[in-house]
Amino acid sequence: MMWDDVPFEERARFMRNNVMELSRDIAQGFTPADCRGFESFRRLLLEIYAAPDAFPGEDPLERFHDLSYSTQLFFSALATAGEAAENGEALYVTKKDFKQAYKKPGLAPFAVLPSFGVRFAFTKKGQPVDSFGACDAFLVDFPRGEGIAAALKHMAAHYAGVDHKREYAEALVMLGKADFDRLALGRPALREEIDPLRPDILRSAGASASLYEELIRQGQSLGFTSQCYLQRYANPTWNVNLYEGRKLRIKSVWCESRNYIHLPVPFDQAEPVIQNRRQYHPAVRAAIERFGCVNCGRCQAGKPVNFKKIDHITICTGHGESSTIFMELKSPQELNSLLEIIRSL
Repeated sequence: MMWDDVPFEERARFMRNNVMELSRDIAQGFTPADCRGFESFRRLLLEIYAAPDAFPGEDPLERFHDLSYSTQLFFSALATAGEAAENGEALYVTKKDFKQAYKKPGLAPFAVLPSFGVRFAFTKKGQPVDSFGACDAFLVDFPRGEGIAAALKHMAAHYAGVDHKREYAEALVMLGKADFDRLALGRPALREEIDPLRPDILRSAGASASLYEELIRQGQSLGFTSQCYLQRYANPTWNVNLYEGRKLRIKSVWCESRNYIHLPVPFDQAEPVIQNRRQYHPAVRAAIERFGCVNCGRCQAGKPVNFKKIDHITICTGHGESSTIFMELKSPQELNSLLEIIRSL
């Protein structure tokens, strides 16, 4: 779910809630000076996410793009294209190398980041110029954050190794979360190995955190495993899926106080769920009564499809969503009904 109506401030708060703490392993694996650099970068991210007014505009999506470019893509590009300068406290970046790493038209970071103490010095053929547009190279330093340049270079070495199809996010998203265990220590963060009750994920659920936690704990009591990944486009969300073996039992999507549940009901097990729908919470019953054609086109194309009409509700084998419960989860009572259905399958 994209939830295009989510206010920009909620999206920025989601990003702030996702910034991770420095782990004990970072402290043991790096020098105190290196750790100060990681902590300085972490504080910079928190400061940026906590100041949504620094990203003006009427369109929440465009404002979010400016925010994510400034905190994820921009710093990732600096780390990839920049060379350490001024005793490791600055990065020297040629415009050519920067544009190969930062492949977006928006240049909001150059306008916004000076408000947070990031300083740029633009040059052309070694002489000072006024802007990025006029330069062929620039120097960036962080006078309010000791060691940030060195910290970025430490992490750049691990960007290429991130497998975003198997891990919970792309490298630039991990950078925007200050996930130093992955990007500084190089430890893979596979979706199935992420703890779904990790503090950043719990914080991301906002006001629904207790409901999310109960869903996960109930799923674990049923022997379900989980896979977690962070969707960053348009509106950032955590997607946490619960599996029984290889079979998807529940897909959940969480962002602040909003969440969405997908519960697939197999075609051959749908009849008792439909027949018993009146005993479930009204919101769950309504979701069941939305079962039906999803316009997948299989039957129109002459492909084999089985239909079943149960108590005025018709489902088919053309697409699994024909008998999938889609709903926003708002209460423990709704969750109890969903768990009752899951146990019956």
